[in-house]
Amino acid sequence: MTGTLDEHVKKKRWCSRSKRWWTADLKKLRKELGTAGWGPVGTSRIQEARRNLCRAIRQAKRSC
Repeated sequence: MTGTLDEHVKKKRWCSRSKRWWTADLKKLRKELGTAGWGPVGTSRIQEARRNLCRAIRQAKRSC
């Protein structure tokens, strides 16, 4: 079974910059932070998005 997988599945490549704790939810929160600055709401929206991202990162690192 492992021989078949080795032949057909692309192997994961880990490097020193790889983050095992990074998830799709964190990707979504980071994208929200990038778009939070657009619009008339101001800095409160940016601060809230940054706070949500930092909290989610801390929790992901702890659970990993």
